[in-house]
Amino acid sequence: MNAIASYCLAFALSWWFPRTAHRLEEMRLAAEDLGTTDATPHEALRLMNIAHEETGFERSKVGDLGERGRFQIRPWPWTTEAEIREWTERGAAEALRRLRVQGIYGYMGCPRVTPACEALARARVWPAELYAWAYDPPGE
Repeated sequence: MNAIASYCLAFALSWWFPRTAHRLEEMRLAAEDLGTTDATPHEALRLMNIAHEETGFERSKVGDLGERGRFQIRPWPWTTEAEIREWTERGAAEALRRLRVQGIYGYMGCPRVTPACEALARARVWPAELYAWAYDPPGE
């Protein structure tokens, strides 16, 4: 487990107590998945927080609109089954790409910034920001 993955797992364990061995394993796998990307510590923490808010880290979760995996990545009409399987198991790279391109509001599906979208974004960002403030990210 690399430094980013360890930082993400420590964040998750300090913020949300895993009530089962399965949830602990899902948290660990999410952190390791993020550790395979080129995410900054802040991006990785945000995505870890998104994984908790959206699915409780559950990689087999399917959303109401067909979103897949712990990061709830919504497939396009041209998305292949192989890509969907990959996002279900290890979606961090695609989630990071979308977060960088769309920003937090686009990632959440908000076509414009509204008070409701601001509240959703705040819920998906502030725990990560607080943790990064309290515990120095790796490499800083």
